[in-house]
Amino acid sequence: MDFSKEKFKHLDQFFAKNPDICLRTMNLLDEQEVSTLCFDRLKKHKDQLMLLLKAWQRLLKILPESQDEVTVIKKLLNNNLHSAVQIASIPKKHFLKEYGHLFNDLEEANAMYHNAQMVRSQIAVKYMRLKQNHEPHIEAARFRQQL
Repeated sequence: MDFSKEKFKHLDQFFAKNPDICLRTMNLLDEQEVSTLCFDRLKKHKDQLMLLLKAWQRLLKILPESQDEVTVIKKLLNNNLHSAVQIASIPKKHFLKEYGHLFNDLEEANAMYHNAQMVRSQIAVKYMRLKQNHEPHIEAARFRQQL
């Protein structure tokens, strides 16, 4: 993903038009919820903005409470970090060395890395459960249980 300064300009305009938006709780996959947002002159940039908002939301969910979360998230996006899975795939030592300076302090960087690992683990468990639930032997076992 390319998060250029131009896109941040559009994002800043979007946030100015939607000051009450709460990305921690909003479902950006729900078209009805998204339709409540004001895009006005930014409609031609809506697809790019939605990608950026989703990345922002993914980071926001793993970023510890921070008084400067907007700046930290912009720095992360500028460094092409946009998801828990991506962050957790980086060795911790490398992550802290390369990206630790983007945070307010090292403790915040450690906490975000830990949160990213937890999210990646949850995703892996959900994926494995989904895959296993569609195996032929599981279907057969469910059928026998109903008899």
